[in-house]
Amino acid sequence: MLSNSVAEALRVSSESANKLDDLVARPSGLPIKTVADWMLASQWAINASVHNSLLTLFRDNFPAGAFSLLRPVFETLVRVHLIAMGDRQVIEEMCTDRFRIKFFTHPRKSTIISIWAAISSRYISAS
Repeated sequence: MLSNSVAEALRVSSESANKLDDLVARPSGLPIKTVADWMLASQWAINASVHNSLLTLFRDNFPAGAFSLLRPVFETLVRVHLIAMGDRQVIEEMCTDRFRIKFFTHPRKSTIISIWAAISSRYISAS
C-alpha cells in the first residue's frame, strides 16, 4: 500500500500530466509553425502518455513495470532537446525514421538543465 505522501505526489503528478496532455492534444495555443514544432508537440504527447502509464503502474503497485518505462521517457526528452536545438540533420533523420539515439557517443552530451534551457528559451517567453 502506498503512503499518503506518495499517493498525493502521484495525484499531483497525474494532474500535471493531464494538463500537458490537454495542451498537446489541442495545439491551437502552441506556436506551431514548422515541422520541428510539430515534432516537439508529438514528442511531448508521447511523453505525456508514457508518463500517465508510469503513474498508473506506480499507483497500482507495479513498480517494476513503471521503472521499465523510464527509458522511453528519457529518450523522448533527449529527442525534444535535439529538436529544440534545431539540428537540421537530426530533424531530417527523425522525419525519415533513421535517427537512433546512441547514448554516450553523441558529440553534444547534455545535462537536463541544458535541455530545459534550450526548450524554455525557445518556447517560454520571459514575463
